[in-house]
Amino acid sequence: MANSRKLQQEISLVLRKIEDGMSDFDDIWEKVYAAETQAHKERWEAELKKEIKKLQRFRDQIKIWIGSPDVKDKTPLLEARRNVESKMEQFKICERETKTKAYSREGLAREAKIDPRDADKEEKRNWLNDVIDKLSDLVESIEADLEKMGSSAKKGKNRDQAEKMSVRIKKNRWHIVKLEQIKRLLDNDELEPSSLDEVKDDIDYYVETSVDDDGSVSFEEMMEYNIYEVLNLDNNPIVSSMKASLGDDKDDEDEHVEVKPTKGKKVTTTSTATLGKGTKNATPTKNTPSGKNATPTKNTPSGKNATPTK
Repeated sequence: MANSRKLQQEISLVLRKIEDGMSDFDDIWEKVYAAETQAHKERWEAELKKEIKKLQRFRDQIKIWIGSPDVKDKTPLLEARRNVESKMEQFKICERETKTKAYSREGLAREAKIDPRDADKEEKRNWLNDVIDKLSDLVESIEADLEKMGSSAKKGKNRDQAEKMSVRIKKNRWHIVKLEQIKRLLDNDELEPSSLDEVKDDIDYYVETSVDDDGSVSFEEMMEYNIYEVLNLDNNPIVSSMKASLGDDKDDEDEHVEVKPTKGKKVTTTSTATLGKGTKNATPTKNTPSGKNATPTKNTPSGKNATPTK
């Protein structure tokens, strides 16, 4: 009974915060469209983005409660979720209009001079930035929810849920790394903008469905269909230098981020070599300790001329 009362209090608190957040959103929305200069409009649009991110975090919590058997009356939760998603759509319209007007003034002035390839490149770059922002916001939201679970993440159903949340973080961060690589290649004219047309729909679909991903599909299962493979990213020297700058000195095909929950603390992300074709030729290191506290030994000789450790 006490737990039920506490849960209801938490729900009521979040519902009130959503109401306040929606009111603040509406106030800022009016300021965006009342702004007399583009600079003021962009500043208020940035404030609007902060507000919608707060509402998105509340929506994620509501989705958990909607799926919980402990919550009997889910009507107010469903209504609050619809309201938040309505504001999310409203923000997308505002963001799109702000970008369109920002580019239209400059774009119209040089429309006759701009090269079609450069226009496509600019459009693809803006799209990449938007996709990276969405995935980064989602990772931040999941990490915040995981941190709230604290020590309860080790017990029963919460442990299973925490593991699935970690899987979601891992998958999303891997996609962010790949998208950053693509953006770098695009900026350095190492990748034709038109080549992104082959993967754009798949990437958009992943981003769209990642919000409702429950983490049941593992990272390894996702990697069985690598949507970036057609771009042949890993054979490009710029991508190799990006891996090297992250401390990756192994000759693996892909890079992902491994997420490991720590004791009662926020999950941390560690860049590691990823799964993929490159793992087929991996050589296991002997005499390496195993277990939770195992520390990989660097600079260990390998190959035919390796000197065994006594």
